[in-house]
Amino acid sequence: MALEIELIFALIVSGFSAMTAIFGITLLYQIFSNKKKYSQNKITSVFGLLALSFILWAIADLLWSILPFLGIEPAWGVPEYFYIAGYILGIISFLSFIKLSIKDSTFGELVPFLLLSIPFTGLTILSLKYFIIPFENFSLFEFITAYLYPFCSGLILVLSSSIYSFMKKAGNFGRPLFLIAIGFLFCYLGDLAYTYYSLRETYGFQGIFSDSVYIVQYILTSIAFYMVYLQFKKEEIKK
Repeated sequence: MALEIELIFALIVSGFSAMTAIFGITLLYQIFSNKKKYSQNKITSVFGLLALSFILWAIADLLWSILPFLGIEPAWGVPEYFYIAGYILGIISFLSFIKLSIKDSTFGELVPFLLLSIPFTGLTILSLKYFIIPFENFSLFEFITAYLYPFCSGLILVLSSSIYSFMKKAGNFGRPLFLIAIGFLFCYLGDLAYTYYSLRETYGFQGIFSDSVYIVQYILTSIAFYMVYLQFKKEEIKK
């Protein structure tokens, strides 16, 4: 029964991640179809990387929900490579945003970012430390892969604190970035819960929490991608 519920929620999550991927693909098409125009707006690359990141996660989610029906155990298989690649692109996207934001910034403009990043980092480290458990029953690869998720989303969470400090510098793209940053807070909570329950082999009903917060992230990100798409269309009309 618990396994059936887990698979049902996996399918639901896959549906929402596929929705986000569709918005991401639409956004990428908009960017690449007007490459010369958008190449001048450096923040475009941030959204392009984020879109690719969520497309990879959608592929991973779909594999996660489809493979069990094919009799393949997906827990430590192919989906992980797509998840990890997505996290790497997510990290690069926020590093790119920070690089763009701190350029020509005064020390006074950097102070809020530093003040925000310190508590974000501290809380992330404390929460990761609390959830670390012995792994005698798991291979080293399983343990590293499991904790790689909350570690990567925690790192993105810390990097995303830059958005709260530099949102004005992003102009009309500040609000979409803000929604994406809030979404990664939910992602981090979901990754912590997923890791905690998975390594204790008690995912089942408890997994509803992580699946629910993942859905919230996908909804927020879909809205953000749509807002960026509309902004690009608005700029086209003006020109």
